[in-house]
Amino acid sequence: MVLCAILFIIIGWLAPVAHASYAPQDSFIEVEQFSTEDATLSQDVHEAHLTWTVKQTSTGRSYTELYLVEDGDTDENRVSVESMRESFSEGTRSVTLSHELPEDVSTGTYKYVLVVRMELAHGRIVRTFQFESETFTVSEGNSTERFK
Repeated sequence: MVLCAILFIIIGWLAPVAHASYAPQDSFIEVEQFSTEDATLSQDVHEAHLTWTVKQTSTGRSYTELYLVEDGDTDENRVSVESMRESFSEGTRSVTLSHELPEDVSTGTYKYVLVVRMELAHGRIVRTFQFESETFTVSEGNSTERFK
């Protein structure tokens, strides 16, 4: 009887940890859309729009990284990164990310990489998920409208 109780406790503790560790990414979060508009050097802030579906409420942190795409996708091409603490609520939500463009940003083709770190199984497991935006161009032109 005691052995059954101990076995039940162990399985009850391990099952959520195993699921959080090995289940596919779309069991926790999916990004349906991650779009941007082109930008100009005169803009201080650039926005990206995404729609995500969270399948399990949790806490965590999101990192929005801006990459120069022209020379390949390596960490050396990361232009800037912003991070914030998140509370991920179950359901579908549209999010607008406002990202400050660095003062030394140059013209070229860029993309955003959104890295989401979710604390799962009551904080016992931390999983990292990565999503890429469409590419966009930063040009020298002056824009009268920030976004269309």
